[in-house]
Amino acid sequence: MMTLTSITHKNFLSVNEPDQSLLFIDDNKLYFEQDSNFYSDNEYEHIPDRIIIKDFDDHVLSNIQGNIILLSNGKWQKVDGNFAGELGPLTGQTRYWACISDYMKFEDFRDDYWQTRIYPGNYLIFYDEKIGKTFSTFPAKPNICYGETIFNNGFFYFTQVNIEANELKIFKYYPEQEAEIIFTCSLSAVNLHNLTLMPCDNGVQLVSDTDQGPNTENYSVKGYFPEKFTLTCTESQLPLFIKNHQMYFSDYKVHYNDDFVKYVYYTCSKNLNNKLISKERGLYTLAPNGKWWLS
Repeated sequence: MMTLTSITHKNFLSVNEPDQSLLFIDDNKLYFEQDSNFYSDNEYEHIPDRIIIKDFDDHVLSNIQGNIILLSNGKWQKVDGNFAGELGPLTGQTRYWACISDYMKFEDFRDDYWQTRIYPGNYLIFYDEKIGKTFSTFPAKPNICYGETIFNNGFFYFTQVNIEANELKIFKYYPEQEAEIIFTCSLSAVNLHNLTLMPCDNGVQLVSDTDQGPNTENYSVKGYFPEKFTLTCTESQLPLFIKNHQMYFSDYKVHYNDDFVKYVYYTCSKNLNNKLISKERGLYTLAPNGKWWLS
């Protein structure tokens, strides 16, 4: 339990629980978000996100289910629904926000969850900032969204796992059009743990970085679509994107000088045959327009 005090705007005393975060103060009201969480006491229970509004005397004025998000115009907007992650605009565009829906009735599929780390019944939710409404591309079942949605070259891309059909699919989608399946494979062909999409020229690349063994000095990044490759990397290297058939990684070195620690960042690239092409000082950053730039 934490107590908030203020003497700048108006004297107040307000108490919020550990799972509550103060978002902002507006019109003499304090807006808190109560985060979703799992509680374990021989039973599993999922608490949906809630918005709690209090006055300066710690009186609860409203306690409603939902989320509040900060729009690109600086306005706060309540969004109905439950989300299994942060809801926010994807880099490169501002109108549509994307998130995977929250899981329902966790106790009904907890055994499957601990085996696969997949949430059956999840689906992709979009929030249209222009019209102020949320919508989804697919019904909850049998579709299962897996991983995070990315935006590239004017389209949204996301993976979808169907355990019953033993299939993984990559979808290319724009909210005003129908989703297009651009890749399908058997679940036995991929390792679902840490399987992600990353920008690749005008599309995406499906990769996995889970081949770290007891020795974490080196690990491998495997590509499954549209290229098949295996790259050996150091533990400090993080895959960023693919361009012109080269994988770009961020990297760093630590320099110690008595009590002073200095991190020096690099960007290196390898071709898909695992040959080092370049290594230069600096770090690639993804700008709001969706372009990568070297700082």
